[in-house]
Amino acid sequence: MKLPLRLSLMALLCLLIISSCKKETPVPEKDIFTVNIDGNLENFTYNFVVNSNFMTSSSGKMMRIVGDGPVSMINININDYNGVGEYFLSDNRRQVVGAYGKKALGSQKEENYVLIDGSVKILSVTEDRIKGTFYFIATDYGGAIKKTIDGIFYLRLTK
Repeated sequence: MKLPLRLSLMALLCLLIISSCKKETPVPEKDIFTVNIDGNLENFTYNFVVNSNFMTSSSGKMMRIVGDGPVSMINININDYNGVGEYFLSDNRRQVVGAYGKKALGSQKEENYVLIDGSVKILSVTEDRIKGTFYFIATDYGGAIKKTIDGIFYLRLTK
């Protein structure tokens, strides 16, 4: 039995849409903080998360996630933190704010970017650990753009 051309095209379109959906990046159960920035994988060797029990913002509890590596750093603050869930940079309440920076190496100047879009997804939180993923777009004052994908972290909560 032959399908009409129109039905075949619709089936192909549905298949393309389904196959293009972003799959969740797996997070290993070990200390890790990595991100792909403009196609380059960066590992942040010195990293920490400041537990929301010790920080507050005008909107409630705040979680601070910091990664510092040999070449760059990331600082992400989640305002109105409520545990497991997704927090957005584009939200009107600005649930997430942060910065990305490239360190000065030799005679090169330091680069600083402000996060303008993206999200942080907290996958699990225990008494002493937090696990999640993130992506963002950041811009510097001159309009240069940095894009991150596949950001993952599994870190000890600082007490």
